[in-house]
Amino acid sequence: MNRPILFNSPMVRAILDGRKTQTRRVMKPQPENFEPNPDENSVARVHVDGEYVGSGVVDDGACVHICPYGAPGERLWVRETWKPDPSFGYPAETKPRDMDSRTHVLYRATLATDHPKAIWQRWRPSIFMPRWASRITLEITDVRVERVQSISVMDAQAEGCNGGGQFYRAYRDLWDSINAKRGFSWESNPWVWVLGFRRVESEVTA
Repeated sequence: MNRPILFNSPMVRAILDGRKTQTRRVMKPQPENFEPNPDENSVARVHVDGEYVGSGVVDDGACVHICPYGAPGERLWVRETWKPDPSFGYPAETKPRDMDSRTHVLYRATLATDHPKAIWQRWRPSIFMPRWASRITLEITDVRVERVQSISVMDAQAEGCNGGGQFYRAYRDLWDSINAKRGFSWESNPWVWVLGFRRVESEVTA
């Protein structure tokens, strides 16, 4: 099964550069009375009703949390900021269904900000990117659960942070820039899904 996942432009560039192989996403709702098994390196592997259900599932005694992004081996397609390429004569109000090809799409992450095409017409939010326009497909390699502050320096680097050696601090600032306004600040130390992934050849689907 392929599921969509949103990334901002700096993180898209980090994926394309091969610097980003992990992402952390807030668990919703937050689990209660749950502590990962330290012998399994915080991997969310549990049994539900006596049956092993694999990674990506957490039973906190109140409810069972299933990772909404999938399990190892499943794929994600990346949604990013985009717009139709004006070179092909698309007017600003063009609907995705009226476009012909992914080759007619511009991506904000990799188009120079001073390029004439970057200025012409507005960019479209990543949430509105259709599947066929996505150029990046990821395969999940690992799923685990941990508190966001449990991130290691190596994992902060794998998150694509460019901190000049201060990867942990860079990731903390990145986290707050995205999540603090949503009520999940670094200081609040929420539970997160930790997804490891690798980039695979994009699968274009209409």
